[in-house]
Amino acid sequence: MHPILFEWGSFVLPTWHAAFLLGAFSAYVLINFIRQRHFPQITERDFGAIFIGGYIGGYFGARILSIVIEQPEVDTIGKFVVSVFELGPMTFYGGFIGAWIGGLLVAWRKGLNLPDATDLTILGGLLGLAIGRLGCFFNGDDYGKVFEVAAGEAAPIWAFVMPNFQDNLPRYPVQLLEAGWAFLIVIALVIGFGNIRRTFGAGLVTFLACDTYAVGRFLLEFFRGDDRGVLFSPLFSPSQWISLGVMMVGTMLLALLMVARKKKSPAR
Repeated sequence: MHPILFEWGSFVLPTWHAAFLLGAFSAYVLINFIRQRHFPQITERDFGAIFIGGYIGGYFGARILSIVIEQPEVDTIGKFVVSVFELGPMTFYGGFIGAWIGGLLVAWRKGLNLPDATDLTILGGLLGLAIGRLGCFFNGDDYGKVFEVAAGEAAPIWAFVMPNFQDNLPRYPVQLLEAGWAFLIVIALVIGFGNIRRTFGAGLVTFLACDTYAVGRFLLEFFRGDDRGVLFSPLFSPSQWISLGVMMVGTMLLALLMVARKKKSPAR
């Protein structure tokens, strides 16, 4: 693993923080590309405001959910407020929800079409996640379970030994698998973006991105080996519960889109 990307004297650049910044920059570039190609009615100024609102909301959402499920020692309002503004663990789903709220609030204030706003920004968020998960891999966190190998057998080539554990045990590369899944979703939906919206209308890109990611994340969580706290019940991990919620909301969104499209279709 390479938790430190660059070190010069007292200056240290952690790999995960570099990946976080690269992910945010890449998300900005991709969203702006989609805006220029598919949403000429959204000005660059409005886009910038939506991105900033989403970025701020994403940071606080990621910290707040992490505190709720991973830091039980934060048990008073005072500690909670202080912890929100401290550097610490962050969760993707918290950042995803916070960014969505922050970006949509800005879009709503500017009178923009909200399904258009979510279609515009969702793929940038997934691209940022994919790059961030690469940072998690190099940092040695959000790691997978140990891959059980019978005596005398070699581990498969894709199983990784993580030096930071110093146990020489192969583990599932869940960080890389999640990054790869997110990259595939982004590539597929960027290619089909225009056709999807022309055929099914605004909002379906958001549904496809959220639901396909949630399905993959739900399955990958079975192979995670790190402690992620408890939400609702220990039956599933916090991320699996949220994935189920995302799938339910996404299915409801799809149903609403289909009903709206049917009403708009001319009678035959």
